[in-house]
Amino acid sequence: MMVVGPSKYDKYLTPYLRHGMYFRRFSEQGTDISASPVAKGPAIVWLLDYLNLTKDNAISFGDSDLDISSFENTTYSVCMGNAKDEIKKEAAYVAPSIKESGVADFIKKHLF
Repeated sequence: MMVVGPSKYDKYLTPYLRHGMYFRRFSEQGTDISASPVAKGPAIVWLLDYLNLTKDNAISFGDSDLDISSFENTTYSVCMGNAKDEIKKEAAYVAPSIKESGVADFIKKHLF
């Protein structure tokens, strides 16, 4: 679940989280709340196996530390230009930011 609101309200939200809930702020205005820490990589591995594909058949796009495990499980990993430098280092490619249509830019340059 994603919650939108500034970090100054975190102190009001966190007391209501139940045991085992994971709270992660990904920007000043956004927070992820889930039943456990999120790891996208294992989901990609499962889906590729289910579809009988390899990591060479997948592209991952991301801009946060939650996306690193997806980068590790796809040959074509693309970090958005708005990400922090330490996240960009984990990807094979860096595209323009989300606001600059970075996903579309990468697809146009590399797939068509």
